[in-house]
Parts: sequence; structure tokens; C-alpha cells
Amino acid sequence: FKDSFFFFFFYFFVFNLHLIIGIYLTDLTFVAEGNPDFINERLINFSKRRRLAHIINEMLRFQHTPFVLNKVPLIEDYLTHLKYSDEDTLYKISEKIKPRGV
Repeated sequence: FKDSFFFFFFYFFVFNLHLIIGIYLTDLTFVAEGNPDFINERLINFSKRRRLAHIINEMLRFQHTPFVLNKVPLIEDYLTHLKYSDEDTLYKISEKIKPRGV
């Protein structure tokens, strides 16, 4: 699997998409947790609210961008016939690759 086109496809498109979402979520957490809600205990921190709104607007902007995807029969066939494993099997495989506490 790692030597095939599918690994390339999943790594560069699916994995990187998760990284982009993670960056936005990290930014949201950093701004939300790292800045006070109020200034001098009575004034609303509008700078914090603007930063949060900016990050959320960027995320929404990407949601409105349509994906133009062409069907690739080779990939469609692969995904259609993909064999799935149950959670226990995947956990055992994960333990073999990276044991807990190591």
C-alpha cells in the first residue's frame, strides 16, 4: 500500500486536510485561552472577539469553495473494495507499531 498511488493520494490530500483544520483549531484555542474575556474586569475584550471572528471567517471561506473532483475509476474501485478492520484489531496493530509507555 505504501508504495502505491493510493498512499500518495491519502497522504497529500487527506492527511494535509486534517493538518489545515488542526492549525485553525489550534489558533482558535490559543486566542480563546490566551486572552482574557474582559479588560479591567468590566470592559469586553473586543480584540479577542475580532481575532476569533477572523479565524472562523477563514474556515467558513474554505467551506464555500467547491471541490471539483473527477472520478478516478482506479481510486473508486480501491475504496469500494477496501477491507476494514474492527477496533480491537486496529488497536493491536497500533500496539505493535508503537507500544504504550515507550
